[in-house]
Amino acid sequence: MSWTPVLPAYRTSDGGALLVWCEHESQWHVHGAVSDTPGAGDGDRAAHCACPRSPLRSTGYVVREVGPLTPGLKRQHRPARGRHRCPEPCIIRPVRHTVPSTGSRA
Repeated sequence: MSWTPVLPAYRTSDGGALLVWCEHESQWHVHGAVSDTPGAGDGDRAAHCACPRSPLRSTGYVVREVGPLTPGLKRQHRPARGRHRCPEPCIIRPVRHTVPSTGSRA
């Protein structure tokens, strides 16, 4: 029996996406929010990790919405510059995801 990690997910300001922080790659992964109802996008997801050595690639993870993506969270979890923290060089280059704006839409 394998263990599937539960990752906290944060809703973007437009409500259309849930972001989870990948500790292995030090970047955000974006998943669809399914609907405007908080928690509607919770559940099993395939890992979006580009690194072949990510432990999440074999297990996937459970997304659990915990609240909105705030400026403080964006500051706390800034995408890594350069290579992520693999113990050995990766075979492929990590994918760069951008974090959607938390500001209001005009």
